Amino acid sequence: MPRTTDLEEDPLSLAIAPPKNETPQQRQLREELEEQARQNSQRIDERIKAERLALKRARQQVKVLLLGQSHAGKSTVLKNFQIAYNREAWEEERVSWKAVIYLNLVRTVNNIVDILSEELAGSQPQSPTALPSSPTESTFRSPHRPSHTTLISDESKLSGKHRILLLRLGPFRRIQHDLQVQLGIASADSDSGYSSPYESDGPVHEAPPTAPKPLTENEFSVASNARWKGVLKSLQSARNSGDGQRLAAAKSKHRWLRNITDIIGSCKEDIKTLWKDPIVRGILDERQTRVEDTSGFFLDDVDRLASSDYEPSDFDVVRARLKTNGVQEYHFKLDKDHDWIFYDFCGSRSYRSAWVPYFDDVQAIIFLAPLSPFDEYEQLPDGSHVNRLHDSFQMWRSICSSKLLAHVQLILFLNKCDQLKRRLKHNVMVKEHIQSFKDRSNDYKTVSNYFRSYFKEIQRKCSPAPREFFAHFTTAVDTASTLLTLSAVREAILMNQLRDSDFL
Repeated sequence: MPRTTDLEEDPLSLAIAPPKNETPQQRQLREELEEQARQNSQRIDERIKAERLALKRARQQVKVLLLGQSHAGKSTVLKNFQIAYNREAWEEERVSWKAVIYLNLVRTVNNIVDILSEELAGSQPQSPTALPSSPTESTFRSPHRPSHTTLISDESKLSGKHRILLLRLGPFRRIQHDLQVQLGIASADSDSGYSSPYESDGPVHEAPPTAPKPLTENEFSVASNARWKGVLKSLQSARNSGDGQRLAAAKSKHRWLRNITDIIGSCKEDIKTLWKDPIVRGILDERQTRVEDTSGFFLDDVDRLASSDYEPSDFDVVRARLKTNGVQEYHFKLDKDHDWIFYDFCGSRSYRSAWVPYFDDVQAIIFLAPLSPFDEYEQLPDGSHVNRLHDSFQMWRSICSSKLLAHVQLILFLNKCDQLKRRLKHNVMVKEHIQSFKDRSNDYKTVSNYFRSYFKEIQRKCSPAPREFFAHFTTAVDTASTLLTLSAVREAILMNQLRDSDFL
């Protein structure tokens, strides 16, 4: 039998071999089609490779959401993460907070001046910039709460020296405006259009029988972290460069801040007199306004802040307050194998609907519930009122019951324990605001454990599937203790990741 050729023996070669008697035009068309097919195949291979790489990266990411109402301490916790796990960037950013700290100080002074001006005018507290007991959008105190001191008498009201003091502090109004402009502050928070979802029953009074007229603080906010942080960054960069000419130009550009420092320094004694005056403190107490419990309180630090060479410390920045709208994203390298992405959400009611799209593909939620505002009530746009602690209970209930979050690790931070201790020390009675607390002891241990148990019971009843309860008592402005808590949280999240990956 005659031997066949290699081409005849290989079916694949026969299939792809050029046709017999192929013309030059046919060959050109065939080669063009083959090149197109090769390119299409290459694009498909690249897409598959990219999808595999994206999937691998997604598996190496740990996404954590920080949720809670306004002034719960979410941004403060993020600052502690930055201090612990992104120190180099934190050092570069810290100088940018100087203007924010000055704004906090100036706004507090202006809020007190507004209250005293109303007192001098003999009017009731109706100023749109008056400072409430806690800096929520609209807050009022229960009439059951006793004043910390005896109400001041007519003879001890403000006098001529107080009028002079208010005049001397008049420039602070302009300083506040200038700082807001320089920081790119956008607008006051608005929660219009919100309808209350709260249940009629619950462990707290949603509205006291009678309530004082609410004091409203229109808190200005920035749209994002990026813009305002650049205000002083060029100055710090010039200092680090060692370029004298560049530093001189940067200092000239930021002369406005030096001018503000000079004005604060010249008014330092007036600020101290205002804050230490017993009549002023009596008026604040009469109006149940706890300035020292508000975010961004720096009246006790005036001597240090008014110094010409003042630079913010870590503790200053942790305590500073600047409200940001929307969602802020932070990346950390908490361990060598994962990219940790934290999302800090604005807690105002009008922004809570923005949380839901981020529930997909999230590994953990850190929920911050401040315990101190158990005696604070927030006025809603529909005219009703809700207790701020009850607000946290309701948010926690919604998160625990969400089917989208059925397998997400939930970590509860029972925050502002330092303020809770102070309120209990001043004999603010929990049973007057928390119906189910009844006649338990009004000491910190009993109260804090009761609140913890209540959150735990909500999780047990509402979770679609059983899950472990993680809760920590925290004071977010205490960086040392918070860092220990954050380390424990990191380990717990990683262990949960390993369990989900079937490594445990």
